[in-house]
Amino acid sequence: RMWCIYSLAPYRIFYADAETGWGEWYEYGVEQPEIKFAHRGAISNSTNPIKIDGYYLMFFHTKEAGIYYKGALLIDAKTKNVAHYTKKPIQFDARNDGMHKGLHYISSALYLPEQNRVRVYYGENDSHACYVEYGKEELFNLIING
Repeated sequence: RMWCIYSLAPYRIFYADAETGWGEWYEYGVEQPEIKFAHRGAISNSTNPIKIDGYYLMFFHTKEAGIYYKGALLIDAKTKNVAHYTKKPIQFDARNDGMHKGLHYISSALYLPEQNRVRVYYGENDSHACYVEYGKEELFNLIING
């Protein structure tokens, strides 16, 4: 089975199966969370989900006055329902010397199980490709309690 998270607000997931030759997509029924993020712009997917400890971790963003505000959520791996999400932007130390000050866009994430860390890749000010790392427990705590 192949999954596609089409959107987060509204939360829509589709799937296709090998039996149909991957050619037909079906909507998967999930609970509709009301993501109450500090910045009320459109919630957009930033990364593909990565599986960590029974959850799929996924980053999202909103954009306000040319600035991207980043959040993250945890999707229950079994039910595919949103279990937790950040209510405030996730801050990280980032370069800020590129063409557009304050413009940082998360593009992907990678779980490093040996170090128990999550590496987040982002574009900085349309000028640099960078990454920042979080301890998995620290990041999960930000998402669940922050």
